[in-house]
Formats: sequence, structure tokens, C-alpha cells
Amino acid sequence: MSKLEEINFRIFVLTLCLVWCGCVTEGAFRVHGSIVLVGATPRDHCRIKVVRADTQEVAKDLAVGPVFQETVIVAPGSHDYYFIVSCPEFEDFKTATYKVTGARQYVKPIDLGTITLKPRLKG
Repeated sequence: MSKLEEINFRIFVLTLCLVWCGCVTEGAFRVHGSIVLVGATPRDHCRIKVVRADTQEVAKDLAVGPVFQETVIVAPGSHDYYFIVSCPEFEDFKTATYKVTGARQYVKPIDLGTITLKPRLKG
């Protein structure tokens, strides 16, 4: 590889790193926790909806298992979000609202703790 090619390659790698860092700091965060189902064994087909609090729009709908850690890509900027955790045949659970600013919640994920879902009443 010539000196010029090496410099171009390094510039390319640096550019990719900067773009990735920009995405993480502006529009990505991580969330983790676990789901317990009252009277049932853990399931791998639960869902977490990421809802933007000011617009009530679902930003992401994620499939999760009983223990999860997910990376969520959302609109850049500081926004408030809440999460709706659901599993078939169980009541949904709505979390508190979290201010998401990107980089902080990517390095230190939002911890939803252990979420306990009760069976949905029939009838």
C-alpha cells in the first residue's frame, strides 16, 4: 500500500468512526431489564414499545425475551420516552417517562428493572 493509499484509508476509517459516534450521541440509547410472568414460565415472544411521550407515537416496537438489553435508534435530540411491556395473555405494563439524551443512556443504559406482568382477566 502506498503512502497516499494508507492516508486515504486512515481518513476513511476516521470518518466512519466519527459518523458512528455522531449517531450514538444523537439518536441511540440502550435499555435493559427482565420480565416475570405471574403463574407462567418465561417466554421469548414479549414486546417492548418505545413511545415518544409528547406525540404518543411508537418510535420502536422490539421483540424481547425474559431478560433483555436492546439498543434503540430514535430521532436525534433530547426527548421523553416511556415503554410499554407486553406479552400475549398478560396485562400490559407502562413505565415511567425517561428523558433520553443519547450518549448518556447509551453508555449507561436505562434500567427498567424487573417487570412483573399479571395474567389478563378473561371475560
